[in-house]
Amino acid sequence: MGWFQWVFPLMFFQLTLAAIRMSQPKILLPYHPRIETNFTLEATDGCFQWTSSRPDLVRIEPIGILSTKNGESCSQHANIIAHTKQSLRSSATVYARDILTGQSVRCDVIIDKIQTIEIVYTTTRLYLEDAPELFKLRAHDQHGSTFSSIEHFPYEWRLLNAAIVDEQTNKKSSSSALDASKVIRILRLTDSSYEMSETVRNLESHGSLSYEILLEGLRTGSAFVQAEIIDNDLYHGIKTKPVRLSVSANVQFYPSTDVYLLPYSRLAFRLYQIKRQESTDITDLPSTRVLYEVRLVNNDAGELDDQTLIFTATDHADEQSRVELIDRNMKAIDNDTYEPTSLMIRIVNIGYLSAITNSTRPWIFQIGSYYLITVELFDVNGRKIYPTDNLDLSASIPNEQHRTCLTLKSLYNNGTQYILRPNCQGRFELEFFLNGMKNKDNIEMPIVASTKQWFEVYLPLSAQPKRVLLPEKTNNRETKLPYCPIHVLGGSGDYTFTSRDVSVVTVSPIGELTEQTSLNSTTIDIFDKKSPELNTTVSVRVVQPDEFHLLSCPVETEINSLLYLPIQLFFKKQPLTCCSHLEFDVLIDNPIFQYQGIVPSDQQANDSCALLIFKPLKVGSTNIRVVLKKSNLQQSILLSVFENLTINRKHLLLTTKSEYTLQLSHGPIHPSDQDSFQYQITPVDSHVEFKQDRTNPNLLQVKCLKPLEHQQFLISKQNLQSKQNLCPVQSTIPIDIRCQSTIH
Repeated sequence: MGWFQWVFPLMFFQLTLAAIRMSQPKILLPYHPRIETNFTLEATDGCFQWTSSRPDLVRIEPIGILSTKNGESCSQHANIIAHTKQSLRSSATVYARDILTGQSVRCDVIIDKIQTIEIVYTTTRLYLEDAPELFKLRAHDQHGSTFSSIEHFPYEWRLLNAAIVDEQTNKKSSSSALDASKVIRILRLTDSSYEMSETVRNLESHGSLSYEILLEGLRTGSAFVQAEIIDNDLYHGIKTKPVRLSVSANVQFYPSTDVYLLPYSRLAFRLYQIKRQESTDITDLPSTRVLYEVRLVNNDAGELDDQTLIFTATDHADEQSRVELIDRNMKAIDNDTYEPTSLMIRIVNIGYLSAITNSTRPWIFQIGSYYLITVELFDVNGRKIYPTDNLDLSASIPNEQHRTCLTLKSLYNNGTQYILRPNCQGRFELEFFLNGMKNKDNIEMPIVASTKQWFEVYLPLSAQPKRVLLPEKTNNRETKLPYCPIHVLGGSGDYTFTSRDVSVVTVSPIGELTEQTSLNSTTIDIFDKKSPELNTTVSVRVVQPDEFHLLSCPVETEINSLLYLPIQLFFKKQPLTCCSHLEFDVLIDNPIFQYQGIVPSDQQANDSCALLIFKPLKVGSTNIRVVLKKSNLQQSILLSVFENLTINRKHLLLTTKSEYTLQLSHGPIHPSDQDSFQYQITPVDSHVEFKQDRTNPNLLQVKCLKPLEHQQFLISKQNLQSKQNLCPVQSTIPIDIRCQSTIH
């Protein structure tokens, strides 16, 4: 054991040595004589003590300090604060030493003056009634290096009229004289849902703007944005170059991306205006034709109808054209820099067809559900072809026997989508065809394609029982064997079972439940391994039973047969599902039975949760008392054992009109208060008459009425049904009878 005490710390030291690191190996902070700037460093996989090689230049403030047993303090984060009073470029090193291993990591800190700042953005095009865009500042030193943090300085952001900036830069003056503040609005981050640092929040709370702002478009037009550091001393006059912004309505093509079309295709373009992530079709509005122009740059791939915006593809492949959407207002405002929205149209030949479905697991369906099937087209290079309205696609069920099991309905005239409802279980096939392109009454394009798709259909999953009540266990055994099975029907037969709360109940891979220690409820999720769409659930609750019954069915047995006595446990009048894992004390007054143990019950119809097994030893009756251990629940019942029914003759040969008295014995034991029993004889036959003796019910008179070649009769004896004996056991014996006119 001694060697382990040395090896483990060594292994831990080596792992830690290789793992710890600093979040930034080098940072550049701006100098300012009055404002301290800082940056947060993180050292990972350890707890560190922080030091600065130049405390006069760089001060350190640990964040989230922890204390160790020996009184040392450490942290994983620290604020690195530049507070030098010298304007010259200077540097220092920050060290972080892990207090456990002694290993150190470092970060070089450089402090210098800001020389230039620039605006960083994602786009310069703002849309009306859309979310504002984020704009940030980035600062550089004299060498062009980027500062790690400039968020502590206040900045002035200005909106400039486009006409004035164009005039100052000797550009052609714009026709627009709109005030920039009417085109674009500056928003603070605190007025939005954007995340921000505490430094930015503090600056904005004092009325200043930080290094990042939001810009929102108000009306169609263009303007410039510019930012400057607010400083009357060191950084006076340091400002960004103006950045030109445009504001317009967000109008897009539909389809909005480059499209691949088959020869003879007819594609109707639509125009949609997007406002707050909601789109509106404006194609047919009168104002649309005034505000927007759609034009085809070249006619190589086909022709565009300016009025209907329908593009008709050429009759051959390997051609392309570009279509543009021009905002006339924006073009008039900023003709030099305006770029219209555009997309490419390429004409290709068909390569192959492919069918997809909206089922959770592709091509695994369940009976009775509806599924959407979409047929997609691709060229030889795997590029998706746009499904135009004049496509001529069709689908069929090739196997005639399958047609009664499948309901298939086309959703569109071009045959690109279908609704499928399977009505039978099994494996089925669909076939899809591209017949060509519809051109008025003709079908163009002799190049066709087809594909086949197989799929499997299963019954929906169902579980029995749907609701399970389990009793709290009464034994102290540590082994928790599964004892309560869930029976699943439907699906492929291969399932997964999962308990949502294993503190209440666990479930085995084959669906057998075991209660745990928690008196609570949970759910068992059952999924078919072939498809998550095939699923069902079982609710489970673990309770303390408050009622106990022994079901008097059966309460008697033949001497050579075991007796299975059902147990019923209840919780608030609800029957428990399984209880064969519980321990019972069984007390037998008269030892005519031997208790054999307890087994699960599969007799859900009688609400029994387990069966007690008794082996009969001799004929008789006895009272049995059953006690549920660790509870005050107990019940008693009367059980009996009988010998099989016997008869003195198993074969009779009689003449017509003659009689014979049979003597029977044994069979079920009759209570003393029961009336004389009746033997049951089957079948009923007019050739033979049976009559039970009134004084001795064990005597049975047989009389031949008509000639009878041969007939087997069954003589049965059983007790009458009663509250104490709900399902009497029947004892039966056969007898062969022949009736002849004369006997030789």
